[in-house]
Amino acid sequence: MLRKISWVAFIIYLWLVVDLVIMKRNDMSFQDVWYRIHSAWEARREYGYWDLSFRPFLTIKDALDSYQRYGWDSRAFRTATYNVFFFAPLGLLLPLIMKKPSAWKAMSMALFIILAVEIIQQFTGLGMADIDDVILNMAGSLIGLVFYSIARIPIHLAVSKSRSG
Repeated sequence: MLRKISWVAFIIYLWLVVDLVIMKRNDMSFQDVWYRIHSAWEARREYGYWDLSFRPFLTIKDALDSYQRYGWDSRAFRTATYNVFFFAPLGLLLPLIMKKPSAWKAMSMALFIILAVEIIQQFTGLGMADIDDVILNMAGSLIGLVFYSIARIPIHLAVSKSRSG
């Protein structure tokens, strides 16, 4: 039963990832999305502009610098923080939907999903690929995995008790 509930939560979570991270919750029509994708590809073809960031910790450093100047009002810092905490549920849910959960499998799946999101954003023009997003999202997934590890013992005991009683 817990696995079924976890699957439902996982599917809802993935829908939220697509809606908030890829689509940016813009309530765009299909035509708007298609126009944005087409415009991004035209800019790439015409100007060679790919909007990629493969320099680790550059965005993170900018976010921390911005926080020092502006505090929580810093958009860069808030975005970095959201990048961590929005992916914590991924690290929590992945082991719950696995038949034989392991930290290695959960983090590998998290990395696969995070890279898929970055690739989709990059190739659709609905965002940019940034290595710091991957780092921050993986940190969030790791936080979720730690919460799973802490909660696993009480959950396991409750499930065992309900089966025996």
